[in-house]
Amino acid sequence: MRSISSLARIFILSFPFTSIIIKKLIVIDSHHVAKFLRKSLPLFIAFLFFQTLYSQENYLSGYIINIQGDTIKGIIDYQDWTNNPTKVKLKHIKEKNPIVYTPNDIVEFSVGDKIYVSGIITTETSKNQINELKKDSTLYFNVDTAFLQSIFRGKKSLFYYKNSIGIENFYIYENGAFELLKYKKYLRTQGNELVLAENKKYINQLAHYLIDCPAIQSELVKTQYSLTSLEKLFQHYYNYTSTGTTYYKKKQSKLSTEFGIMGGVALTTIDFQGDNYYLNYLLETKYNKTTNFSGGAFLDIILPGNLGKWSILNELQYSSYLINGSFHENSNFYPSDKTTITKIGAQNIKLNSLVRFHYLLGDFKVFINGGASIGLALSETNYKKVDWYYFGDHYIFEDLAFETKKSELSFIVGSGLKYKKYSFELRYERGDGMCTASDVKSISNRFYALLGYRF
Repeated sequence: MRSISSLARIFILSFPFTSIIIKKLIVIDSHHVAKFLRKSLPLFIAFLFFQTLYSQENYLSGYIINIQGDTIKGIIDYQDWTNNPTKVKLKHIKEKNPIVYTPNDIVEFSVGDKIYVSGIITTETSKNQINELKKDSTLYFNVDTAFLQSIFRGKKSLFYYKNSIGIENFYIYENGAFELLKYKKYLRTQGNELVLAENKKYINQLAHYLIDCPAIQSELVKTQYSLTSLEKLFQHYYNYTSTGTTYYKKKQSKLSTEFGIMGGVALTTIDFQGDNYYLNYLLETKYNKTTNFSGGAFLDIILPGNLGKWSILNELQYSSYLINGSFHENSNFYPSDKTTITKIGAQNIKLNSLVRFHYLLGDFKVFINGGASIGLALSETNYKKVDWYYFGDHYIFEDLAFETKKSELSFIVGSGLKYKKYSFELRYERGDGMCTASDVKSISNRFYALLGYRF
């Protein structure tokens, strides 16, 4: 799973308006922000935490090859493993209970576009994080039986293994056995300082392994001990030798995208809060709820890994509202009877940025998302009419109800279902309103029911 900092970096770089939203957060009244977060985000965080603790089954078509050499087809629980799996579950479509296989039970299995082979391997166990390095160039080995991921298979083969503590090892296949490409980071003394050093025995191993391609030798000195660099080296080998591969696991795209449209209804209420005598007609009025159309387009950027469960959703959304209210006040001491009628509304274009998490449930995807939105007013309704009888005289005044701002920042949480190209979501949005008065807050609350379609 990506770290929070990595997600934040993608979030900001992917959408220019995200930085605008973040700046706007600073000016929202902290009391309302805190109240909203206390009510809405604990459920959101609890859901995500639960999902990180418990994996879910995700059966895809695949096969295994048993130790007798028989191929058995079925559906395999595919988890888009970060570390190489230690077991695999396969079942026939009509069966309820899967059979669990370990590297000792089968020769190979395939699911999705990946192939894993079992083998007895030597692994190098030295930790390679900078803060854990030692002044020791010695390689330390363990022997294990494991599933190795196939990267290239052919005349020259490359395999990948990442163990449970995140240490990466790479293997070539020669003389009927998997040979570890040996590498280690360590520290050494240079003058009065400790500097980073590398034990690069894998370079000589690869020079011998690929000796039938002299043109590749110049590439070796640039080859790092990483999946990307080793893939590039083997690609050069097969290009230079014009030798075909029996299998090549192409590197997964970093990001994928989905584009679509959405539409539905929004129920909006506006709540004026504060202490301002001159705006009492707003503070004391209970405004009606209004239901209006809302719709727009979205771009969903799906992050790699984790079965595509995490994505960053960007929306360009239209919404509108129009509320009416009436406030009546009279005084017998000063013969006065005053009625203030207000009409307040706006047509907004909204830019939404949401982090979304999907949960696979058979043919459906259940999702939950949260984020922020900035709304820009395309047009406004801002009207006040005062009907006043004072000492027997009748006055009528018409004016703006209050001074408005052109933008509104909101927080959003929501949940829904996706089925094939269709989606349905229920969403709650709380915004800081449109009133500019420092002692009056115009809190907007919107409840959406939205249908979506992905192209």
